[in-house]
Amino acid sequence: MYKELKLSNGDTVKVFTPPLTRIYSLVGKKYPEPKAPVRSDKTVTGKEISMVIEDDPEYLEAYAQWEEDYNQGVDEAMLVFALKEEWPPKDFDFSGFEEEILYFDPDWKPKTDRVGKKIDWLQWERLANPQDYTNVQLMIQELLGIDQEATDQTETSFPGDVAGEASGRVDEEVKGES
Repeated sequence: MYKELKLSNGDTVKVFTPPLTRIYSLVGKKYPEPKAPVRSDKTVTGKEISMVIEDDPEYLEAYAQWEEDYNQGVDEAMLVFALKEEWPPKDFDFSGFEEEILYFDPDWKPKTDRVGKKIDWLQWERLANPQDYTNVQLMIQELLGIDQEATDQTETSFPGDVAGEASGRVDEEVKGES
């Protein structure tokens, strides 16, 4: 299933329903979640117990990096599958704006495989207009049956959530707990 979407430059693209469950599985294999370290200890009675150390600084750092990589992987896979008919022109390269990309992201390297080039092209050229990118994301959510308005309402209903704090809404109960 797909829907057509008109981009800001007047082009029309087909946005297909991405295989979300399969994407999560594939990206999870590419970026396995780090495991928190486990420490074993003996109690005073001599029984051995194991404790997961979830606040280990190295683990927290590895988890934060994993979360960033995983989310970027899901985002890229969604674009690849949702825009499966979109491919960069054969003669496309980044020589026109590689210097600018590297200025803002010194670690960036152009991808060399066909799908990688497609991802770079979608992110840096085809969907360079932020509104186009947002519209594709909203179209994907719609195709997946995700109601963004309902999601936003649910998100802001949780006390202490980031969206609520960002909007200045913090429940009195939450403030009193800290």
